[in-house]
Amino acid sequence: MNCRVLLLGVGLLWASSAVAGFISPPVLSPNPATSTDSVNLEFTTGPCVGILGGENNPAVTVLGDSIDLLINGIWETNPQFCFGPPTLDRSIDIGSFPPDDYTVTIRFRYEPLFMPPQIEVLGVLDLSVQGSLGVQSVPSLNAFGLGIVFVLFLLLGVWGCVRLRL
Repeated sequence: MNCRVLLLGVGLLWASSAVAGFISPPVLSPNPATSTDSVNLEFTTGPCVGILGGENNPAVTVLGDSIDLLINGIWETNPQFCFGPPTLDRSIDIGSFPPDDYTVTIRFRYEPLFMPPQIEVLGVLDLSVQGSLGVQSVPSLNAFGLGIVFVLFLLLGVWGCVRLRL
């Protein structure tokens, strides 16, 4: 009887370890963006991963054409202590950037229990930011085009008068 309970316990422990945390590969949206767009970092997390709140999370550092995102969070490595939803879609606003082609490095920082902080690189992505569309001129008639339209109406009037006399 004790052997069955032990096997059942080991089986449940093995089955629950499959629920461990994960972070899907991140995506930047929109990409390409304009300089007026706010860029979002989108990814999905598993039940053992939490993102800490706060204004400076993620910490965004721009150096030339490199953007570094450091996300502070919780990543529980023991599935017995995971109480979150099975998966959670996340979208984090990282701001807008001047026109350029950037390399974005996304890192996740967490502190396991009784261990030093760990930093995992979630991905290195390319981001293209184009200039804002701004105000664009609408084509219109200049003096030459207005002269052509005037001559066409004048010819149309003369043709109408000549036709009425016949």
